[in-house]
Amino acid sequence: PLCSCHRRSFVVGVAALYAAPDIGWGAAHAQSSLPTAPDSALAKASEAYLASVSDPVMVHHCKRAFFFAHALADKASLKPDREILYVSCLFHDLGLEAQFDSPADFETNGANAAKAFLQSRQATNAFSESVAEAIELHTDLASANHAKAEVALLHMGTMMDVFGAQLDQVDAK
Repeated sequence: PLCSCHRRSFVVGVAALYAAPDIGWGAAHAQSSLPTAPDSALAKASEAYLASVSDPVMVHHCKRAFFFAHALADKASLKPDREILYVSCLFHDLGLEAQFDSPADFETNGANAAKAFLQSRQATNAFSESVAEAIELHTDLASANHAKAEVALLHMGTMMDVFGAQLDQVDAK
């Protein structure tokens, strides 16, 4: 199996091929058909943390995963907790960053790093556990059918961004 550094290189390489410009979260974005990010202090702190540990290509990939997950949620009539889904999307590849590398797989490393960050920000245990579970399972093909909408949508959103899976299921806008 590839080590985390090789997986990260693959994801960054693929994401760079399809990288959209940073659309930001400003006024122009608020008027578009794209979903808005949750406005909580925890969501904003998570955005800032991701930007501090990841390069812009990875940050954009994580944000696009949320856009795609949100679009697929609407299409599938799923009602995820938007904040759990958003933070899970932001942090799903933390385990690919060198500072979180360990002998465990990158999903476990990322889940542990996300959980530690969220607990340091006084997130509830249930919130932290939900985010960690979604991250831990996001590369498992079976997670697309998971009972928890956040787990299924994180998987589908990331697969859409990296591989174009189910791209025909969402509006081109």
